[in-house]
Amino acid sequence: LAGLGVCFPLIMFNTAICILIASGSSALSTIKMGEGNNKDASKLLNGSFTLLIATGIVLMAVMYLFLSPMLMFFGGSNNTLPYAVEYMEIYLLGTVVGQISLGMNYFINSQGYARVGMISVLCGAIDKAGGILLIPGEKPCPSPQPCHPEQDMRALNQRIKELEKKVEELRDYKAKWEGHIELVRAQSGSSDRDK
Repeated sequence: LAGLGVCFPLIMFNTAICILIASGSSALSTIKMGEGNNKDASKLLNGSFTLLIATGIVLMAVMYLFLSPMLMFFGGSNNTLPYAVEYMEIYLLGTVVGQISLGMNYFINSQGYARVGMISVLCGAIDKAGGILLIPGEKPCPSPQPCHPEQDMRALNQRIKELEKKVEELRDYKAKWEGHIELVRAQSGSSDRDK
């Protein structure tokens, strides 16, 4: 864990660069779409996508070249450095994909597809959890019970379906009460006119 803690500043720097590019360009793209100027909005999306790829490649290359000195600068020691370097070497392989995934999610959300954006983030989280569960030589489950990721995924899927059912019930309940409120308003309006 100490080795992982040393890596967080570099990970946060990667994330910050991605957010810097994506949050600004997605907001500008939304403004252009609101103006009906889809051509400029598309240019902003394409430019952001290209810039995310370019910065991902540059960050990956620079961090690979200067990985040990940077980790030492952020508090690594001779004991934690091997773990931190091993972790960051694996992490940096996915820098470009991570930049694109996080950055393009801003565009998905800004276009009004919040559910799709949320599902894409959930898929990324499940992928990360799956990667942790599949690290060779590691025992991810502290309990004596064997780990079954597929059962966990089925249980998660079932829970999502239950929550979606509850959301539908709440929508029906809300619609029923809105109808009741409108009826009461109509009745109180007619009784006011009768007076």
